[in-house]
Amino acid sequence: MHHGTLLCLDGRQRLVFILGEIFGVSDEVGAEIVEVAPVNFRQILSRARRDLYEYLRGNCSLVNPDAPCRCVKKTRAFIQGGFVDPRKLQFTSDYQRKVRTWPTTGPAS
Repeated sequence: MHHGTLLCLDGRQRLVFILGEIFGVSDEVGAEIVEVAPVNFRQILSRARRDLYEYLRGNCSLVNPDAPCRCVKKTRAFIQGGFVDPRKLQFTSDYQRKVRTWPTTGPAS
């Protein structure tokens, strides 16, 4: 999965998904980081998985051969929005800084 795909999730879902699915932290540790109860962490993770799957099923030809590939359109929109540097096709340093400081500045969605 391309990490940019995670942008279909809101900021909190993205954080919970990364913690739970990518880093494999327990619901107790994840809940402490996100400042929710473990049961809420599991619920947010479950919804994030579902939302990500639904997004991919409708928008990714690798997951569903009948779905159109939208990577080009999504990337173009991120470039136009100033989130992606068109020369490197990577997130801009300003956007990366915003994501890194999310716990103090609010969701980066």
